[in-house]
Amino acid sequence: MDALYEHESKQRPLDESFDAKAIDYDRIKEGYFEVTGIKGGDVEVTSYEGGKPIFPVKFPQEALPWLKEGYVINLSLAPHKKSGYWEILEHGFVYPE
Repeated sequence: MDALYEHESKQRPLDESFDAKAIDYDRIKEGYFEVTGIKGGDVEVTSYEGGKPIFPVKFPQEALPWLKEGYVINLSLAPHKKSGYWEILEHGFVYPE
């Protein structure tokens, strides 16, 4: 338990490669998304409100080993104009399958 608290208290440095000007803020998608596919380091999610799957979503490398298909995650996503990836702008709870 102490390790969990210690981990939470550490601040994570900002990703220096993140380019806020390259985010398409007009196309933000928010809500609950189910993880519907994991292909290497690329993740596919589908909104609970319906619609087409969103792929590829850029998740932190540290999170990938813990992520499983069927998990439901509260997310705010927006496409990156240059890379083609969807970036996670905000996240909430993760609900295991």
